[in-house]
Amino acid sequence: MKESILTRFTARTDWMFLRNIICIAAGVLLWMYPDAFATGVVVGIGILLVLYGVISFLLSFRHVIRNILIHTASINSIVSLVVGLAFIIKPSFFAQWFIVVIAICIIGLSILQLIEITSLRSFNSSVSALYYLSPLVLLGLGILVLVKPEGVVNLIGYFGAAALIYTGISGIFLTIRLKKENKRKSVAPASGMHYNSNQDFSNE
Repeated sequence: MKESILTRFTARTDWMFLRNIICIAAGVLLWMYPDAFATGVVVGIGILLVLYGVISFLLSFRHVIRNILIHTASINSIVSLVVGLAFIIKPSFFAQWFIVVIAICIIGLSILQLIEITSLRSFNSSVSALYYLSPLVLLGLGILVLVKPEGVVNLIGYFGAAALIYTGISGIFLTIRLKKENKRKSVAPASGMHYNSNQDFSNE
């Protein structure tokens, strides 16, 4: 069973190598243009929303009488089309708002954690004040994101680029290792057969 799984993986090493090269190239491009990460995510979401809206609207034709088509068209499809087009037309604007929403969530979670720690210390004074460090760092990070969202967009882009480059490089090493393992597995049976034939000849 293990050999069959290994064979399935090693049979696709060429595709794995190509995929990892693409990851490295995408990571380098993203490192050069870090602001494109959040914008690209927003555009991708916009395209998905537009496709969903178009498909939903077309499917509504099958269940609608012609003279009341406009009144019974799916509201979800129309909203998806409008929002998706807005994301595609103004991706940078919505990318900043997306980061702002994340900042608000971070601030809210950090404040909640500060309240919980304070409540816990009121019941048990032995709880260390160092527990405040983590939510305070989160609170500072959230405020920083809220004040300068455009800078954080670039930071997220750099993190994404580093992740892609690391994934590609580690994937290439894994591909090389799988190829060597596949070669070793294919050579082992042949050497075993050669050894058996020599042993039979010596016995005779």
